[in-house]
Amino acid sequence: MKKRIFGWITTLIGIVMALAIVEVTAIVWLYLEDGRYISAEELFERTQNTYVRDLTKGTTCRYVDTLFPHPYLAFVHHGNPPCGLPNVNNIGLLNADFPTVKPTDRYVVLVTGGSVASQLVQNWPAPAPRFLEEELNKRYASPNGKPWLVLNGGDGAWKEPQQLILFSLYATAVDAADENFGDAATGWVIGRVAGTLAANPVLGHSHAAYMVIRGIEAVAKSKDIFKSSKKTTLASLFAMPEAIVKDHDGEFAVQLGLYQKYTRGIEAIARDNGVKSAYFLQPVPPYGKTLTEEEKKNAGDLGYRDMYRKIVDGMMTLRDRGLAIYDLGDLLKDEKATIYADDIHFIRDKNGESPGYRLMAARMGQLLAESWSLKAKP
Repeated sequence: MKKRIFGWITTLIGIVMALAIVEVTAIVWLYLEDGRYISAEELFERTQNTYVRDLTKGTTCRYVDTLFPHPYLAFVHHGNPPCGLPNVNNIGLLNADFPTVKPTDRYVVLVTGGSVASQLVQNWPAPAPRFLEEELNKRYASPNGKPWLVLNGGDGAWKEPQQLILFSLYATAVDAADENFGDAATGWVIGRVAGTLAANPVLGHSHAAYMVIRGIEAVAKSKDIFKSSKKTTLASLFAMPEAIVKDHDGEFAVQLGLYQKYTRGIEAIARDNGVKSAYFLQPVPPYGKTLTEEEKKNAGDLGYRDMYRKIVDGMMTLRDRGLAIYDLGDLLKDEKATIYADDIHFIRDKNGESPGYRLMAARMGQLLAESWSLKAKP
């Protein structure tokens, strides 16, 4: 019996020492990689999309726990306990309620897009700043002389045709519409796993656990993780014919054509309802800014630069059709400070303030004034 107990103790000590060696090795590796010691908590935050992470910060809920199915928009949010968001509005998006009939005491602008559009309008509860609404009310008189009201029509990972569908539902209740292109939350699955580990009292402080998550992420990005023997899958619903997929230029042309089609659809509905419109292609880390060391660590793979600019060039041809579409790619060209928080979103402080979104709102305000012939306030 004593030998058995001694054997168990020896095995346990061996396991503990092995884990300690693995942890020390991970710390040394990461120290050499970053040039300084970084806590495991901070490293785990790098793996999580900031939009997804911040919306449930301070709770035990996951982002997916806040979602609610929608018959037209795929998914929105809910306000139900225990994981509902406190500022969910009447249609499951965030902050100001959407009107059914166009208000007469406001000039209503609907901003559609993904997570960046949502943060620009503001996805946190008051008193977090409403960047675009504040900019417009401060500097420009609205066409009807009433205060500006900017509705948040963006959400994490939203993409076309969700924006087209949302606008078609509320085109008769708004005065103007802006669409922000270019963002969709990425890494949800990896972010959820990382968030779960980060909340663990032991693994959340482990550099080795972080290395495991980073390894899983690298493998996932290098393989088609959606392969299945089932006839109907999420991937199969959107699969293109093999002949198109094999022709990379042809595949790009088809995808760009779809993007343009949805945008032209919004424009057609806007013109039919007398709604002003404008479209913005947002900045991304690989282009238009000299990144700080912090931004380089948080931005992830920057290899999509040329592809993104090719999309921008393709979308900008819509100007030839009379669409007021603008490229914000140079928005941060003179900025030396750290602006990006991750691979697409801007840094925000604990109160929701953000130099990056202030800059974006100011540029958009200038371009809207140009496009819609707005009068500057004295």
